[in-house]
Order: sequence, then C-alpha cells, then structure tokens
Amino acid sequence: VWDVVAGEYGASLAQWGERAEAKAMLQSAMRLRPSSSRPLIGLARLAIDDGDDGQALALARKATELDPSSSAAFVLLADVLGSTPEAEVALRKALELSPNDPMLHHYLGTHLATRDIDLEDAEAAFKKAVELDPNSPAWFDLGLILQERGELKGAARSYSAMIQAHPADVRPRVNMALMMVAQGGKVQLASRQLGESLKLEPHSSQVLQAIHEVVRAQVRQGDFKGAGELLQQAVAKRPEEADLSFMLAAVKWKIDAKPTEELRGLLDAAAKLAPHNDDVRDAADSMRAMLKPSTPQSVAEHREHLRLLEAALATALATEPQDEQDEDDLEDEFVDERPKSLFAYGEGDPIDEDADGDPFEQEL
Repeated sequence: VWDVVAGEYGASLAQWGERAEAKAMLQSAMRLRPSSSRPLIGLARLAIDDGDDGQALALARKATELDPSSSAAFVLLADVLGSTPEAEVALRKALELSPNDPMLHHYLGTHLATRDIDLEDAEAAFKKAVELDPNSPAWFDLGLILQERGELKGAARSYSAMIQAHPADVRPRVNMALMMVAQGGKVQLASRQLGESLKLEPHSSQVLQAIHEVVRAQVRQGDFKGAGELLQQAVAKRPEEADLSFMLAAVKWKIDAKPTEELRGLLDAAAKLAPHNDDVRDAADSMRAMLKPSTPQSVAEHREHLRLLEAALATALATEPQDEQDEDDLEDEFVDERPKSLFAYGEGDPIDEDADGDPFEQEL
C-alpha cells in the first residue's frame, strides 16, 4: 500500500511544482518497496521533465522488468523511446495488458501515424479508440487520415464528432473550413466555422491563416458581404493585425466604392500598425486626401488618388484561381500537429449533400 500512496502523492507533488519533495518521496518509496514499479515510474517522469533521457530510459526499463503486468510501465517506456519501432512494441504490449483503454489505442494510432509507416493500422487504432470512448480526441486524427485518402465526407463526419466531443478545440473547425475552400465548396459554412474559432481562440495563428484563405475564397465567389462580416469579427478580436484592417477596408470599398470616415479609420489603423507597407500607406494617404474638404481637388487629382487607392486596396485581396494555387502552400494551412503531414485535399469525393445529408450542415 505504501508504494501506491507514495507513488500517487509523489506524482501530485510533481504536478504542484514541488519537484524536490516529490523526488524524495519517490526515492523513499523505492527503498522501502524495491519490488514495486510505481516509484520508478514517478522518478522516470521527473527525469523526462528534467531532460535526462538516459536516466528516464533506465528507470522505465527497470519498471517493466519489475512488473511486466503494468501497462503504465510500458506506456512510460514508449514515451521515453519516442518515434521508434521499440516504442511501438512497448505500446502494443501495454494494449495487451489493457485492451479496453481508449487512450492507449489513440496513443498507438498517433505513434503509427507520426512514423507514417502503417496508416491502415493507425486508422484502425483511432476507430477502436472512438468505439471505446465516443468522446475520444482520436476523432481528429481519424479525420486527418480520411482526409488524406480523399474520403472527405468521412473526414467531415470525424471532425464534426470531434467538435461535439471537444467544442473548445479549434483544429477540426479550421480543417473543415479549409477543406470546404479547397473543394470550392460552401464558403459561408466555412466562414461560420472560423467565426466560432475566433471566439474560442482569437490569438491562434492557425485561425488567422485560415481566415485569410476563406476571405479570399469569398472574394473569388463575389461574396463581399460574407467576407466583410468575417473580417469584421476578426478585426474586433485581433485589432493589432494590420492586414485584417487592410483587407476589411478593401472589402468595404468593393461594396460601397466611396470614401468614408470608417474606411479612413481602418486604413489609418493599418498604416500605424504597418508603417513600412507601401500599399497600406498609399491607400491611407489617398483616402485622407479624398476626404479632406478644405483642399480643392481637380478632376485629375481626384482620379489619381482614386487610382492609387484602388491599386493599393487590390493587393489586400489578391487571389489566384483556385486550380492554379500551389498545393503545398494551401496544405500548410491545415492543422496537423504531427511532424509529418497526414492530409491531402483537392482529390477525392466532393463534399456535398448525399442521402445522409450534408455532414457540415448536421454539425452546425
């Protein structure tokens, strides 16, 4: 009993930041109960945190030798070994000991996917994880694999399930939105996903990059109102981002095509945030000149200011036809926290309504 209590208490002390006390407690438990693996596991975790991989590996191996029936010991060994074949062996041993642990199935799937050696086994592991636990975060990883294979409806359903299970996680929302854009699909739904993402993580660089992509897709489709609404939300959450204010000004100009104080405010804010951006500065200067009533302008001067303004604003919304976009550049936008990409798009079944309804519509 002492080794159990000491192991748990030592782990708690480590979490509270009392590392010296935790280490002393675990070492005392190891001396009193040398046949127990629990103190070893705790000490190995401390060694990992300290960056002492050699010590962590030695303790992990000793823990599996002392208690070959401990799945926790083999999980620890896999953690220390990282993305290696030996780590896979350790994880499979842990699953033999705890076959109904959804986190272990998720861990195995992530390990296999990271090494990119057997995505079918990784997919099976993720499916087992969500079967055992419908709220498992493995839904996201399953979506990535299905997306890579071009099974976009299946990927969409997986991302939808992830959103339902973990509504605060923006990754599936971002990937769903970008997947729609990549397929030339429903940018309005993509925009709504990113609007929710902004509320959840307004400072996420992934969300910001996705907003740029979705806004440009809206512009390509002529949906300036929708682009303006998304940018308005983004500027409210990220007022320090000059490019968002610049893009919003460009969209509003497309809608109204007339100088306003609101546009001047947006462009002045962007110019202050990006003083070395020539396009932003030209647009701000031209807008101020066009709104200055005390300075009479000739028709030629007005036209020149208008030309400079429109040329500058055009750069904010510069887009390429979707079929000419660089796939590598777009692929970088997708959220995949693994070292190697697991997704692809542009090929495979389109995302549209089928007998079961639109998966995106169902989620929303």
